[in-house]
Amino acid sequence: MIPVRAVVLDLDGAVVDNKAVTTAALTTAWTKEGRDGLPPVADFRALSGPPVAQVFRTMGLPETMMRRYLAAAAKLTHLVRPVPGMVELAHALHAAGVPVAVATNKSQNRAKAVLEHVGLSPILGALLTCGQARPKPDPQMLTAACELLGVGPERAVMVGDTVTDVRAARAAGMRAIAVTWGMGTPQDLAAQQPWAQVTRVRALVALLRGQTGAPLPLPREENAAVGAELVGGGAR
Repeated sequence: MIPVRAVVLDLDGAVVDNKAVTTAALTTAWTKEGRDGLPPVADFRALSGPPVAQVFRTMGLPETMMRRYLAAAAKLTHLVRPVPGMVELAHALHAAGVPVAVATNKSQNRAKAVLEHVGLSPILGALLTCGQARPKPDPQMLTAACELLGVGPERAVMVGDTVTDVRAARAAGMRAIAVTWGMGTPQDLAAQQPWAQVTRVRALVALLRGQTGAPLPLPREENAAVGAELVGGGAR
């Protein structure tokens, strides 16, 4: 097995929890558009992964609502919360000499605001966003990240929470680690046959520690078993 020399992270769902932002921003946009009832937050989140414009088109929602949504979301960065252990993992990788990048289908301005908010900006070796490269599941964003980090795709892993992330990694020739604490369902992720699938941050840290050789500290999680659910050939 080729050692891992770089890690590329998705942002929303994998590294940060933005459910509060999504709910509040969509509710604001829905109300300002004069819609009755509650906004379809669950459907919106289920479609997350592609760029937000594609999600709105898929749901048949107007561009004016999308603009209202984005304007509202831009004012709600303070509601974003890091997934416990993920920011610490990124810092530990960086400290151990394993470069870290973020590849997200968010806009550059929104991604930078979130990364600054959770304290990841200083340690990133690269940030690829929608507008700089073709969005995932196209592999361009991930191959560009690998180039900026100075590693071949075969020596990097992509950590993401959606089918879009897994497909992009496969197309780029990278190993995909699917995490189940974000927006993708465990069943949908497993159907894509990622290199590995994990249900806890502790399991992700243990997996990356083994693959990189870096002395990554395991986060403390109550009753957490170290291990990864391996699918599609899986990690070794």
